[in-house]
Parts: sequence; structure tokens; C-alpha cells
Amino acid sequence: MSKLNQIQRTLKEIDGAKFQQLCDMYLHHRGYERLNPIGLVTGTDKVVQGTPDSLVTLSNGKFVFVEYTTQQKNVCAKFLSDLGKCFNEKKTGIPVVNIQEIILCHNSVLSPAEENELMQMCQQHGCLLSIFGIGPLSYDLYQKYPGLARDFLGIHVDTGQIVKLREFITVYNKGFFATPLDTVFHFRDAEIEQILKALETTDLIVLAGRAGVGKTRLALECCERFAVANPEYQVFCIYN
Repeated sequence: MSKLNQIQRTLKEIDGAKFQQLCDMYLHHRGYERLNPIGLVTGTDKVVQGTPDSLVTLSNGKFVFVEYTTQQKNVCAKFLSDLGKCFNEKKTGIPVVNIQEIILCHNSVLSPAEENELMQMCQQHGCLLSIFGIGPLSYDLYQKYPGLARDFLGIHVDTGQIVKLREFITVYNKGFFATPLDTVFHFRDAEIEQILKALETTDLIVLAGRAGVGKTRLALECCERFAVANPEYQVFCIYN
């Protein structure tokens, strides 16, 4: 059985609390950082009823509502009911005009007609809609976020040695003798300029120097700045 099939099969069998935990982390990885899992009992694997299941506060003062379900039948009807509750200002305490986006996550498959029906309901309220079913979730867990597949589904897609830059910093900082890599960067502007200029003409740059001079921190700073200037690139680090 392929790893993708394993991920999809395990997603189908996951319970509601673990599914919400997985999806909350998935959305956090996608950039929804200020996420409040109000449908989960803190520190447990229990869910509580409420609307929405998770709430994201945006920097512009608006909100993203997130709803989850592990139902395998009548999923569209369930989400239509959830949307109705999301648009009930008395229930949420948030004016509909302040809801920028609603995200629906599920571990099944919706038909095109069902997705269109859900989309139409959100459009009528001037709200964006994003739907993540078992297809998009499994593909991203397999290709982009294997760490989530490992931690929440127990499926090892790779050795875990090739990681995103932020994940590398987190893991590196846990080392007993490691100097933290998430420090403020100062006073090496000339070296950064030299490295970034070299990256425009070559595919490989080697940083050399004795232990402790800051080679790793310099490399990460250059990678971050290069990625900002060239958003079509992604930065990965090889750990251990």
C-alpha cells in the first residue's frame, strides 16, 4: 500500500478530536497562525459543541471561522447547518460583515454540486469559503507536511531529516548545548550582501569557519532573505 493510501485510510478512521487537532496544526502551517481551538478542551482529546470549532483572528480585525466534521454521510447537510450557525450573529457574537472567510475540513468527499451549494451560501453573505476534504488534506500531508502525518497519524513518509526552515530552528534549539538560532541578527550586512549576490549566479555556496562563529545562523538569515525576495522558492534544511 502506498503512503498516500495509508494516509487516506487513516484519515477516514480518525476520531473527531484528533481530526480537529490535526486540522488546526495543518491550518497553522498554512499561515493561519492566530488560531483559537475553541471546540477542543485544552490539554485533552475531547471536543465541545460550539460555533465555530476554531476561530482565527486576523490582523485587519476580521475573523476566519473553521468547522470540522468526521461524518461520512450527509456531510453537505451537516456543513449547511454549520454555516447557518456561523451566520447567526446572536449565536456567535460576531457580525457577519466581520467574517472574512469560513474553512470547512472533512475526511470524506463532496460532489461538485455540493461544494457549489456551500459556496453559494457563503457568497450570499459576502464571505470567502475554503474546503479541505480528504483529497487536499492527504496530498498536503504527503508532500508538504510529513511531520503532521507522523505525529497525528503515525505514518512516516520520510526520515524526517529534510524539514522546513522554521521546523529546523525549533528542533535545533532543543539541543542541550545548542546556541539558539532564533536570535535577532546584527552586524553582518557585508557578508549577507556577498552571499545573496553570489546566489544570483551560482547554485552552491559553502560557508566555512571554526565552530561557534555563527555559520548556521548566517546561512539561515540569508535563506530567509532570499526567500522573501524570491517567493517562488521554498527553503528546506537537512537535519542530523
